[in-house]
Amino acid sequence: MFDSYEDIFKKRAWRYHQAMKLCPQARAEEFSLAVEYLDIKPNMTLCDIPSGGGYLKQFVFVDNVHYVFVESSDSFARHCPNDQGCSTLLSCLTQLPLAPSSADRIISLAAIHHVENKQHFFEQCLELLKPGGLLVVGDVDGGSDMARFLNVFVHQYNSMGHEGVFLTEGMEKSLESVGFDVVSNEYKPFTWEFNSVPEALSFFRDLFGLDLASDEDILAGIIEYGADPDNMKLCYTGRHEK
Repeated sequence: MFDSYEDIFKKRAWRYHQAMKLCPQARAEEFSLAVEYLDIKPNMTLCDIPSGGGYLKQFVFVDNVHYVFVESSDSFARHCPNDQGCSTLLSCLTQLPLAPSSADRIISLAAIHHVENKQHFFEQCLELLKPGGLLVVGDVDGGSDMARFLNVFVHQYNSMGHEGVFLTEGMEKSLESVGFDVVSNEYKPFTWEFNSVPEALSFFRDLFGLDLASDEDILAGIIEYGADPDNMKLCYTGRHEK
């Protein structure tokens, strides 16, 4: 139906990373919110799948956490933190190279709309989690203005197109069907912050790969679709104790 996450970001990860490098705090509220849901404790193993350039780590203020960044794009993987306690695995998302029951926490943030077979992804996450472990999924809701911004506006102005499959009400049943206990499934508002309009336009251009858009096009798209990304849906799930 559309290029996989691997195919997409092998081609445009570098532009995405440039956006995050230019404005490393623009998505601070989004990342901090996800970390709250993770409820990370010292000495836990946290898997970030897919990790992008490992941008989440700077918002985790817990000591002695072992970070495992799983990423399919070498352009992203080379930017993941290599501090003590960090490891990066270059891998496709359809066969994760991790041992069963090896993770306390798994997060998948703002990427699962590029994963067509979500059920298989959830099955892998369940296998990787220790009993009592948690999975946090954050992405755009399928009926939101942000979803239309991505699949209409970005699809028009990104030469690769954009055909995301976003979160729906059925995702909770999908998680439960593979063995997860859904703890909460809710909208949590947040905003992206910029120092100026030009900075925001540059960020949007690179993050979304808007190579066919002028600054005027991007600003018009943000206004038309209300693309302040304040409607990401977070589904916080936990594995049954066994």
